[in-house]
Amino acid sequence: MELVLVADKPFIRHVCGLLSHNADAFGAPFCNCCDLTDRPALYDFSQCKRTHYGRTSFEDLCHRAHVPLWEALGQKEPEFWEFRCPCCAARFGTDHGGIAALDDLDAELAAMDERHMTAKMKKHADGHLAQQLRRHPLLPFHYVVHDPMHAVHNEANALLDEAVHKHLMVESNDAEVKKTLEHAQVVINKDWKDANLPKFIQFGRDNQGAHSHALNGPCFEAVWGRPDLIIRTITNMGPVYALLESKKLLPKLTAEGVAAGVVPVAAPDDITGTKKRQAGGKAQKAPAKKKRAQKVRRVDLGTDTEDEEVPPPLLVLRICTRCTRNINIEPR
Repeated sequence: MELVLVADKPFIRHVCGLLSHNADAFGAPFCNCCDLTDRPALYDFSQCKRTHYGRTSFEDLCHRAHVPLWEALGQKEPEFWEFRCPCCAARFGTDHGGIAALDDLDAELAAMDERHMTAKMKKHADGHLAQQLRRHPLLPFHYVVHDPMHAVHNEANALLDEAVHKHLMVESNDAEVKKTLEHAQVVINKDWKDANLPKFIQFGRDNQGAHSHALNGPCFEAVWGRPDLIIRTITNMGPVYALLESKKLLPKLTAEGVAAGVVPVAAPDDITGTKKRQAGGKAQKAPAKKKRAQKVRRVDLGTDTEDEEVPPPLLVLRICTRCTRNINIEPR
């Protein structure tokens, strides 16, 4: 019998003995990616969907937790056993302290209060792809089915946060900036409120502070089923983008929000003209730099039709379901 573990991400992480999905190793247990070393590839769907996920096993998660396979399966201790943690390379086994070494770990955790034990677990998880110390998966499994729902939600929320919310949160004493931000915020929030979404979404800050604008499952489905809402939102943000860019007040993008070719890369520090003087020589002048074309953040809403190739019409073949004869072919 082969067991397949299927669930949403928070439940799978709980069953597998991992910290919550807010831990650093967001990809675990499906992959070995972590937030610190794999940005923004972890969030931009650049990984191969066929080969990237599923790089784990029940035995591997047990060893990350410093638990021998026989213990996780409820079996008797064999005469000789040994394993090495794939993350920290720590060795356990008959010739490495035996079961006494594991009992010492359990006794150390049991003697801690809740606060210190939580800190100990998190410290271990930070170096073991979110796997908690001495917390093996609750169920043995052969395969884990990846549920991309939460990753997609993260993409949508990162988009809305970078493109809308953070721009409306810009602080400035400039009267024009304040007026433009307030107008855009009122128009956009009213549009989202009138959409009657399953969750109330509000961007920017008001007299009660900043509000939650993260989409949950039902809200994500409702929003992504209404592309006109997204298009209107970006359109209404147009004056904000232009004004903040002209006044150099654009918010700094996080690693997840950076897309190739969108944000200009800062030129490396020029050290040519600051070289130390050589014997009998002068400081060399930096060569003249070519002025780069300024890159701006733009969103193509498909309104420009100039030089746009018109796709051929889609032909629909209608077939009689009883005799399978072709009825007609018409463009759609």
